[in-house]
Amino acid sequence: MKNFLKSWDITRIIRLATGLLIFIFGIVYNNYMLLLMAGWFILLGMLNISCCGSGGCYSQKTENGNKISYQIKEYRK
Repeated sequence: MKNFLKSWDITRIIRLATGLLIFIFGIVYNNYMLLLMAGWFILLGMLNISCCGSGGCYSQKTENGNKISYQIKEYRK
């Protein structure tokens, strides 16, 4: 439980807050699609997953503490 509460970052808080806000709008406007979308965002925030999967969209730190950077090159035929 300590690890669950300790690993909160800004993106996780934004996902949860977005889900709660959409949930409120879904209740007020009686819209089931908004409630379904709110449930999805709340699930993403609570389980700390994203569209890329669990931790799929971040770069790990190297041994000296610097982050690994990637460069995307333009595709040419």
